[in-house]
Amino acid sequence: MNTATVRKASANDVAPRFGHQRPTTDYLAKDYESFRALMLDHVSRSLPGWAERHSADLAVTIVEILAYAADLLSYKQDAIADEAYLATAIRRESLRRHTRLVGYRMHEGCNARTLVHFDTTVAGVLLPAGTAVLTHMPATPPVIAPGELAHGSLRIGAFDEAVAVFETMHEVRLVREHNRMEVESIRPTTATLNGHFPLLRAGTFVLFCSAGDITAPGAICSAVRVTASSLGVTDGREVTDLAWDEEDRLVATDAARFAVANLALADAGRSISEALPVWTRERRSAQLRFGPQTSTGSDLAADSSLAGALRTDPRLALPAVALESPEGPWDVRQDLLSSGRFDRAFVAEIGNEGRATLRFGDGHYGRSPREGSTMTAHYRVGNGRSGNIRAHEIHHVVTNAVAAGGIRRVVNPFAAVGGIDPEDLEEVRLLAPTSALATAQRCVIADDYALVASEFPDVLAASATIFHGIGGRQQVRITVQPQPRVDFEQLCGRVVRRLEGLRLIGHDVSVSAPIYADVEIDLAVELSPPDSADSSGAQAAILRLKAVFDSADGSGGYFAPTMFTLGEPLRLADVLLTAQHVPGVRTARIDRLVVRGQLKQASALEVVAVGSDEIIRLVGSNDAQGRATIGVSIGCPL
Repeated sequence: MNTATVRKASANDVAPRFGHQRPTTDYLAKDYESFRALMLDHVSRSLPGWAERHSADLAVTIVEILAYAADLLSYKQDAIADEAYLATAIRRESLRRHTRLVGYRMHEGCNARTLVHFDTTVAGVLLPAGTAVLTHMPATPPVIAPGELAHGSLRIGAFDEAVAVFETMHEVRLVREHNRMEVESIRPTTATLNGHFPLLRAGTFVLFCSAGDITAPGAICSAVRVTASSLGVTDGREVTDLAWDEEDRLVATDAARFAVANLALADAGRSISEALPVWTRERRSAQLRFGPQTSTGSDLAADSSLAGALRTDPRLALPAVALESPEGPWDVRQDLLSSGRFDRAFVAEIGNEGRATLRFGDGHYGRSPREGSTMTAHYRVGNGRSGNIRAHEIHHVVTNAVAAGGIRRVVNPFAAVGGIDPEDLEEVRLLAPTSALATAQRCVIADDYALVASEFPDVLAASATIFHGIGGRQQVRITVQPQPRVDFEQLCGRVVRRLEGLRLIGHDVSVSAPIYADVEIDLAVELSPPDSADSSGAQAAILRLKAVFDSADGSGGYFAPTMFTLGEPLRLADVLLTAQHVPGVRTARIDRLVVRGQLKQASALEVVAVGSDEIIRLVGSNDAQGRATIGVSIGCPL
């Protein structure tokens, strides 16, 4: 019989056979220096006669190569563990992905914006969107040709690294007559200029100043964006009437004597073009060469006011990156979760050093570039508070436009605003965990459904009730009180669609109109002199009393539709107190009270309570306009 014995290997079986000791494993060795020292000590024990420590020695070189590889592996081991948690991650990309899971959008800052004025001596100069304007550089003319500055490359720093670069956000046509226009009259949202200026159309920026020179010491300046203009004649004189949005409302109009146009809105950052490496199947991303990457807010809308154009939200800002490829253009997005498999979209993730890494889709969430394809990145660098320059610091324009030599001065009349640095990582660690509690991401209880429904701007109030329906399924009935003059059917559809992605599985959602708790009130009042002395005075007091308790929409009366919300009770003491504050009314009491068609004893009630889906509504006698009002009787002493 053949037998076989299987024995586990012991430590002695794998021990060195040449009399050397097993190498010591030092788990505290984590970097290059410690790995190098550990390996050199082991070599010294293994080869006592070897004492060479010079870097040119082959053995030392091999040891240093192994120490470098061990250091790199050790870093990756630690990084995997550190970057897996919000509290220990140190890379911006890791924190951005962690916070995205809890609905917190970490921002990368935003670039600054300002108005730039071009003083020209010729007419018809057209500056396209993207024209660069620069802060002051000594011994440099106002107009710089692109070839002189190597615009579009980083050689701009050869002049001065402190030079800030802005680029216009829209095209502007310069007109000599717009350098200085006299103001005939001005109000907070309108103005009249002496003369005809047909090119001052809607969308033009206009600056009003107390002096003929906008850079004069002590000059008071305010700017607006024109929404409407018209040419006319007043007393035989040609005039131009301007109007602008209420958001640009002027506060101090007395000082405005002159108007200036030839203005363009510009934002910080200089444009760069870079050819990306040929795409291979193994790659999923590509890093841009220069930084800090510019993040910019929304583009200038045609109907935006100047105040709205200067107002930016860093959490909605996107990196200023665009890609061109033989397949077509690629669009930058906040994330790829809503991208389809054929969408040419990418995400620009900003690293700790400010450079952007372009991450593409996997073929399911976003399209993946074809193997062997080439792409060109057009992006901008310059971001944050460094762009918040002071007024009168911009002095140069980079252009090759015909007749651009007629531009004799370039200046920003106001300081740049809106530049915000990228969000601090420690601030992200502090705010992100609590952000999930501030915004409802799932609806579980009735209060969750009511909260989400009430977030709609057309909803005045909302309540929700969960109950068991037919078949054991739970029904969620949401009662919505709409704002006046809102299409209720369309509002219900929007609410249901919003809740569809947040509702709990097994909850059937429906939206219904509120139930009105109809109330009739008759007041007995005693008038105070002199209104009690004659019928006309008494009639005037009654009219004042009924106006206070008006139920018409927009009247602001006590029973106006927006004065009571879902579940809000009617406090009878407030009704009496309101009546007694009406001029001419000395005392008042409730003579008759009907609630939901039932007569109530007012003296025994303090509050008319309603359900969470009910609203107090005044009914009963109508006035001359057919509106419900209270009944009033006079001469009933208390």
